[in-house]
Amino acid sequence: MNLSKKIEEAGSQRSKIKKRTLGNIIFIGELYKHKLLAEKVIHQCIISLLKEGKEPEEEDIECLCKLLQTVGKQMDTSNEPTKKKMDEYFETLNDLSQNNELNSSFRIMIQDVIDLRNNNWKIKKDDQHKDKNNCEINSIKLEDIKLFSIPSKSPNTKSSSYESMNNPLSSITPTSKSNGDSLKMLKSLDIAEKKSIKRAFDEFILTKSKSKFEAPILKALKNGCSITEIESFVLKVAFSMIDENEENVIYEIFDLIIFYCKHDTNSKRLFTISISSLQNSIENYLPNLIEIITIAPEAEEYTINIISKFIKNKLFEVFNLIKITEKIKKLENMHSKITSQSLIYKIMENISENKN
Repeated sequence: MNLSKKIEEAGSQRSKIKKRTLGNIIFIGELYKHKLLAEKVIHQCIISLLKEGKEPEEEDIECLCKLLQTVGKQMDTSNEPTKKKMDEYFETLNDLSQNNELNSSFRIMIQDVIDLRNNNWKIKKDDQHKDKNNCEINSIKLEDIKLFSIPSKSPNTKSSSYESMNNPLSSITPTSKSNGDSLKMLKSLDIAEKKSIKRAFDEFILTKSKSKFEAPILKALKNGCSITEIESFVLKVAFSMIDENEENVIYEIFDLIIFYCKHDTNSKRLFTISISSLQNSIENYLPNLIEIITIAPEAEEYTINIISKFIKNKLFEVFNLIKITEKIKKLENMHSKITSQSLIYKIMENISENKN
């Protein structure tokens, strides 16, 4: 490998690390904003990035600016001691903004944060226009967070050509009436079809045959059942198995789910599970986890590993956990075996450990 190639690869790797670091910093800020992270952790992050007594690295300055853009408003309005701490941080930042030895682009970055605070954390119109074009100021650019991002689709949008391309059966519609002006209603899964799909999981566990697993699903589609209802039912059955089976069986089942969720243009599979259906199923399942682990404590570990797998396979955004765990928070009490905060911590820790 020649030198220029090595330099190019090193630059690419550095860029990826930088994006991931910025993503993690913003995520920490979002946890604090949603009251899922203690304020003292934010103070520790700021102090660490400022490198008190030493000149901070340029990468640390960028991370610090991103963190302050995310949490600054909440920190300033939290309480008087926090406000005084913020004043101290910004005195240091003001000194750095006038340090001619620092790269001018980073001095400008610092000054932008100072100006943002002076404007009560409201972005000026000119900056809003710049922000829209560059996706830089006070916003989360999910595609920068490679570890946690997925190709997502709004649940209110209609099926895209991308999804149709990856799921040939998504384009199948019921038979038209003779006048061709309207379509028959999609039928719901009946009891027999649901039982067949449930048995398909057992069949897969025994044979590891995806074709046998798909057979009742494809039959239901052929009979005119809604693809969305089928996806939801398949996922409901999978999640219901978490507290009913052995560890190796559970992970086999969810490796199968991941297989059908990952959209591969080269795949000839006839059935796929949409990202939106997966996300809805996770949203419905997680709030029940508090109750589930009182009966099956091991379900906590299984769930953490499964959600981590979804995130690492870019099928679920870790940021969505914040929204979902708000529901968990409402169910928490002194007897809860798991909390919304501990769930996120454990998933993040799981991802980091497996990555290393």
